[in-house]
Amino acid sequence: MTLTAEDKDFFKDNGYLVKHDTLTEDQIQAGIDEIWKHLEAERDDPSSWLNAGPIRPKCGDTPEKGGDSHETTKASGGVRVEGPKRNSRVPRLLR
Repeated sequence: MTLTAEDKDFFKDNGYLVKHDTLTEDQIQAGIDEIWKHLEAERDDPSSWLNAGPIRPKCGDTPEKGGDSHETTKASGGVRVEGPKRNSRVPRLLR
């Protein structure tokens, strides 16, 4: 897909750009399927869609490799120190 000068100007002026026919039907369906995997709703039950949000990990679940996981350690005084595993210089303190 190539963006024209008009496309770029429109994006700069409006903050969005609509491009039609950029994805195949298979790509669209794969994206829809992936979204449904992460929602607290049943795809075939519209009554479950209202107020449905993302699926949150249950306590004790281990994040998948490559995710936005955090390492938690116990600090003195009963304060938990939590921060990203990578590129973390200052951990976040939680009480």
